[in-house]
Amino acid sequence: TASDALWMGLPVLTCMGNTFASRVAASLLNSVKLPELITNSLQEYELKALDFAQNPTKIMQIKQKLDAETSKSKLFDTAQFAKDIEQQYLNVWLNFIK
Repeated sequence: TASDALWMGLPVLTCMGNTFASRVAASLLNSVKLPELITNSLQEYELKALDFAQNPTKIMQIKQKLDAETSKSKLFDTAQFAKDIEQQYLNVWLNFIK
């Protein structure tokens, strides 16, 4: 869900935890250079959410930063991803036929 939101240009606020999902969301945010959206406690999450709700300018700045990263981040480079995965499939095949 976090990945889909980021693809649509919607910032995601997450709380780092011990679950796979919380770690993935944090990793995605780091990949688009938005570590300021990663919190480490529910209290920090709540405070940050309230801050964003009360300061729409901050949300706009985050959206602009996300938009700028969309064209640069490997997360959004589907052409390179396709090339990389095709190469990996070829490597698997070449190792198989050895």
